[in-house]
Amino acid sequence: MIWRVVHEDHALLAREDDDDVAQLHTLERAVMREVAHLERHLAFHVEPRLHGEHLVAHARPHHHVLHLLAPRLAERFRGQTWSVLTPTESMHGNGQGVHYGPGVPDDLLDAALDALDGAADPGETM
Repeated sequence: MIWRVVHEDHALLAREDDDDVAQLHTLERAVMREVAHLERHLAFHVEPRLHGEHLVAHARPHHHVLHLLAPRLAERFRGQTWSVLTPTESMHGNGQGVHYGPGVPDDLLDAALDALDGAADPGETM
């Protein structure tokens, strides 16, 4: 699609009759539906930690949506420590920023929850 936009048709993304554009818009809608669904239905539970409470949720999204969900959760849980764990990626907020890390397979979830307490920098900063 990018090649087509750059080399063939700069207005390609505005063409509703193009099959590739239609497929791209379908994917976009699916991703945004998943972000909205997770924002509404992500179930956080409180994990007591040495330095206070830590809100933790585990999800299995069909798309890599944590970066899209991050600003919404950072606002919602401002000043709190929280994490969202998925099998392919993780996201951690501490009131000062959002950090991303590797995913947590279901069979390692308990060990990951234990490790959250001592994690100084779980990954890249948003």
